[in-house]
Amino acid sequence: HDITIPLVPGAYYHIFNRGVSNLPLFYRDMNYQYFLDKYFGSMDGFVDTYAYCLLENHFHLFIKI
Repeated sequence: HDITIPLVPGAYYHIFNRGVSNLPLFYRDMNYQYFLDKYFGSMDGFVDTYAYCLLENHFHLFIKI
C-alpha cells in the first residue's frame, strides 16, 4: 500500500532513514559530503534544515517546510 501524507508548510519534521538490513549508507568519508551536496542542492528553496546527523547506517534530518 502506498500511503502519502502531505507535508504542511510551516510544520517541523524529523525525517530519518536507515540502510537495508542495517547495512552502511556511507562507506567512505567522501560519501557524507556527496549526500549533503545532493541534499542541499535538491532541497534548497523547499525546506529549512535546522539540524542533521549522518551516521554510518542511517541519518536524521530536522526540517521545516
